[in-house]
Parts: sequence; C-alpha cells; structure tokens
Amino acid sequence: MAAVPAAVVSSTNPILLYRNENPYGPSENVLAVIREAASIGNRYPRTEYDYLLAKIAALHAVKPEQVVLGCGSSEILQLVSAFLGPGKRLVQASPTYHAIARFARDAKAEVVDVHINKMYAHDLDGMLARVGESGSVVYICNPNNPSGSLTPRKDIEAFIHKLPSSTLVLIDEAYHHFAVSAPEYASFIDHPVDDPRVIVARTFSKIYGLAGIRLGYAVASPEIAKQMRQFTTFDNVNMVAAQCGVTGLEDAAGLATAVKRIAADRHEFIHQAQQRKMAVIPSAANFAMMQTGKPVRDLIAYFKKNNVLIGRPSAEWLDRLTAADVPCGPVLTRSEMIRHPHVQALELLEEYAHPKAGRLRQSRAAARFSKTPPSIRRGAPALGEDTEAVLAEFGYSAADIAGLRVGGAFGPARGQSR
Repeated sequence: MAAVPAAVVSSTNPILLYRNENPYGPSENVLAVIREAASIGNRYPRTEYDYLLAKIAALHAVKPEQVVLGCGSSEILQLVSAFLGPGKRLVQASPTYHAIARFARDAKAEVVDVHINKMYAHDLDGMLARVGESGSVVYICNPNNPSGSLTPRKDIEAFIHKLPSSTLVLIDEAYHHFAVSAPEYASFIDHPVDDPRVIVARTFSKIYGLAGIRLGYAVASPEIAKQMRQFTTFDNVNMVAAQCGVTGLEDAAGLATAVKRIAADRHEFIHQAQQRKMAVIPSAANFAMMQTGKPVRDLIAYFKKNNVLIGRPSAEWLDRLTAADVPCGPVLTRSEMIRHPHVQALELLEEYAHPKAGRLRQSRAAARFSKTPPSIRRGAPALGEDTEAVLAEFGYSAADIAGLRVGGAFGPARGQSR
C-alpha cells in the first residue's frame, strides 16, 4: 500500500490533537541515536538498562535502587496499583488521567473520585476526607491531565503530612517540564520531602518526544522501589528506549529548545482563544482545556468528522464535562493552507457554535487564499470587511469581531512532525 502524502488530511490520516504528544518529536541528537540503535534492534539490552538507571539516579541525586524503570510511565502507574486490592482505595481527582483507575479496578480496589475545585486544582481537603484507614493510594497528577492546571506545591506538602501512615502518594509529573516556570510549582523529585510514602513518576513521552518509544520511571524510597520492581516485566525497557533515554537526559540544549517553543505555542494558543472570547483554563502543560458550552462527545464527533482528533472519547468523566481537552502544540499541518493546527481547532469551535458564520469564513478564506501568492501564504486568513458585516448580522459585537481577526500574525507553521 502506497504511503499517504503528508499534505493529505483524511479520516485515516487525521490531525492528531488528542494525546498530548510532543508534535516536534525527539531532538536531533536523539533522532541520530534512534537511527543508529535500530541497526542493533535484534539484540536484547545488556548494559544499557543499568546505564540509564545510573544516569537517572545521578540526575536526581538519588541512589540507583530508588529508581524503577517502566515501559512508559503507564507501567509505573500499573506497578503502584499492585499496592491496592480488595478493601483498599484509590483516591484521585476528577477529571484526571484515567489509567491508574483502570489498574485499580482490575485489582478489585475501590476508586474514589473527588472533583477538582473552583481553581481547577485538586480538592485536597475533599480527598483527605475520602482516604480510608485500611490502606489507600492517593494519585495526584500535577500539572493535571486533562485540565492542565496546577495544584500548589505547598498545599500538596501540607496534605501529605495529614495523611494516615498507611497511605501511599503517587505524584505523576508527566508534564513537569512545562510547569517549571510557575512559581507555585516545584517537583517532588528535584525538591523531595522526607517521606518514604511518596512515589514520583516521570515520562519521556512528552517533552522528550518519545511517546512511541515507551519509556518512563519512578523515584521512590528503596523499600517501595524494591516492591514495585517485583512486578515489572522482564526487559521492560528495550535497547532503543534505553539509549534514547540516556541521550535525551544528556541533551540539555535540545530540552531547553523543546520547553521554549512549546511554551511559546501555549501562550499563542491561549491568546488566540481569548481573542475569540473563549474560556480557557490556565494551562501549565502542553495542552489546554476549554469551556465550549456544548456536549463534549458531540464536539469530539464534529472534530472527527473534520479529520481532527481531540479529547478522550473513552474517558469515564467525559459525560460530566462541558469542556474539550484541546492540545495547544502545533501538529503537522497537513492541509493546503499552512497554518497552526491549534488555530484551526479554534476555528472549528467557532464553526460549531456559529455554523453560518463558520461556513462564510471558510468560503471567504478559500477565495482569498486562491488569490494569494504562495510566498506570503503564512498565517490564518484575515477577516474581510464583507465577512465582518455578515458576522455583525449574526449577532457578533464589534469587540467580538475584533477578537476574531487573525490576519497574518502567526507566521510560518512550525514544528513539522517527524
């Protein structure tokens, strides 16, 4: 079967905005390792596993026996669920990343959801009230997925000190690198608390762009790490993943570049959403959750019809929301108009809320595009005066129309997928 050209968007080759991936992919240094390591893909890992373990331990100033490697951080979450079972509880926010709840139910444990508070942070008092005395695991994803919001470090620390001694705390820092500039945030690996009940998970899937390679790890007390390691699968980290992990940790320049450009994309996305009078939860991740005022499943279906994947159709909390989880990083813009996909997502939201205005904008944009020299086809098309007049007829105020103007402010599309 012939490969589908990158410029063709279709139901089988959609724009992917639903898994919070790093659309820029791995750094050039890591890509070189992938190409080289592929030639020895017939070999089992030998020293690579231990070398990666030692590299992570040195990075975080912990002992190697405190580090547990996983096939992605999802395996780490599964390992923590081994501390659960009948009569025990998993206490988590709602909404939050759903994987550990599934693992807990498989272990016959009770799953208790506590809705995030009005500041979109974990309701720690509410979670404390639901922790049982018979042994629980508290799961804190910070920044939280899918809300993108932060729970202040000082609040989490105070919460941990109040927990019963039989309670473990798993802090998922999958989106750590996107939050380091926030004053209320501090990692529990880089700034540990003296409490053996705390387990911290990290992943290479996000900032390092290795979601498809599968690599994650946990840092825990030696005793907890030893118990977790009993349940890992044999050779759970493959040769390519181990070498990519080491190179990614050594590539400080590549990491800094990834953090900088995704932060810039996030800022731009939120700015554009606010210009359109759309409510966005402040994000400390590489995605954003938005208030749409529409049933989320209907919105996901509408985007899918337009060959753009957003949200999580299988998440159990989805029916309780009226917001859509829309990543803000640019994914490969496989469309004729070379624009930022996250801005295209905003335009789809406009079309969904105001179908007539959306169709008009689409037709005017296509007409203008056909007359525009390729050398200046850079940003999203601006609204023309005729378009603005019709939008006014649809009930948009002058301020609303001003907010809809996009013009050529975006510049060339960046971050082509690899």
